[in-house]
Amino acid sequence: MIKKLKINSSVYSELKDKINNNSFPWYEGHTPTDYSPNITFFYHEVVTRDGHKNSFLYDDCKRLLDDLAKQLDISINKILRCCVNFTYNQSVNSCDFHIDHDFPHKTCIVYLNTLDHAATLICDEKYKTGQQVALPASSTKFMRHQIILPEEKTFIYFNGLHYHANEYPNNGQKRKVIVYTFT
Repeated sequence: MIKKLKINSSVYSELKDKINNNSFPWYEGHTPTDYSPNITFFYHEVVTRDGHKNSFLYDDCKRLLDDLAKQLDISINKILRCCVNFTYNQSVNSCDFHIDHDFPHKTCIVYLNTLDHAATLICDEKYKTGQQVALPASSTKFMRHQIILPEEKTFIYFNGLHYHANEYPNNGQKRKVIVYTFT
């Protein structure tokens, strides 16, 4: 089940202002799968994949996730990863379908801007032990999936074992999100 909700948190605007500040540190990343051409993007890792706090944004991001958990009426055991992503136009339409971890977890994606394209695509199909953690972007032709457009001050919540991908924005536009994975 995928939930998309409006964000009810006072920390959202503060966090967004910090991220949109000209002095915010972005780092260049490369697509980590074998299927995509050499795709680059910018990121700021708040909690690393091995669970270490890595950013001055940690407290604000933790407060925001706590507020989202209250809205969802769920509890957070552990933040596995938190990353701010900034994507822009690419030579392909979307990144590869992937999962972030090969074990049970939940995912929240917080949208920092609104676009009428550059959707998040979430497949009905879930990862099963032993399957590939990434599938070619062309899989959209064969796999049932839902399309969620980015809308500022909203977030989506879903089982992280569902394959998912993001479309890239049109030339001259940007897509900014905060991605949380947690148990």
